[in-house]
Amino acid sequence: MSARGLVLGPAGAWGSWQAGVLWRWMTEYHVEFDSVLGISAGSLNAAAYFLGVPDKLIVLWSNVRNRDILIPHPKLFPFSLFSLDKIKALLQDWVDEEKAKKESRCTLYIMTFCVEDAAPWIGTFNPHGIWNCSLLDHIIASCSFPVLFPPVKINIDGVTKTLVDGAAIRNKAASFKLALNVDEVFLLNVLRPDDPLPFSLNPWVWLGNKGRRVLSRQMRSGMKSLQSVARQTRVYHFYPSQSLETHILNFSPQACRAAFISGAEDAGDFIRRRERYLLSPEENWFRL
Repeated sequence: MSARGLVLGPAGAWGSWQAGVLWRWMTEYHVEFDSVLGISAGSLNAAAYFLGVPDKLIVLWSNVRNRDILIPHPKLFPFSLFSLDKIKALLQDWVDEEKAKKESRCTLYIMTFCVEDAAPWIGTFNPHGIWNCSLLDHIIASCSFPVLFPPVKINIDGVTKTLVDGAAIRNKAASFKLALNVDEVFLLNVLRPDDPLPFSLNPWVWLGNKGRRVLSRQMRSGMKSLQSVARQTRVYHFYPSQSLETHILNFSPQACRAAFISGAEDAGDFIRRRERYLLSPEENWFRL
């Protein structure tokens, strides 16, 4: 049987679409993955698969509110606007580390960015092998986007590392292939090739467009790393059937539920017609 990997890229509030796809894959199609790589908000969804709790995807993304995520708590050094405390409290309800070490279903990789090394860092969580550090803290660190949230300090093999959101790679190239030694990869991307980037003086729109560019840059470099081995590894690149209209930081129940439902609807097409999403080694998908 072929080994299969899953990449859940950075997403912000659009992670609700990712969650809808993954929920249906888990509950209806029973898709199995040998390894899962989560980045930023994608790490939340990756953890739900790793722990085998699809119901938590519904709970998390159907009940999330802006005031649960964007809690003002400004700090000057390092500069940040919001607190991570509520996110940690939400995750503590279902991330049982000791149970995960015994019962988790695959190898989980969480991508962050290490400030000291100025390079991407991938935490590894294998119930039968490497377990780098606290799973909960690593998920939170992967969601800690600079300026918005403070960095997270984690002890890894006796060394304290300062970690931030895995999407904040600056000019460093992200690689997905290091964590996915598999025969085929399912890559869930929240961006479409024709997503618009309208010019606007509105700072909210500007921030949303910047978010799209950050996501695009990381997914582009990660996808290129997979393309370099595409002749040995089949890479399926899945993206929304329609552009996700909500803002990347709009963590409202209405917006996230709508995106979740859209993802669940798209999930069936991805399975039934997955060959149309097969990525060729030469394909240059991103225009951003």
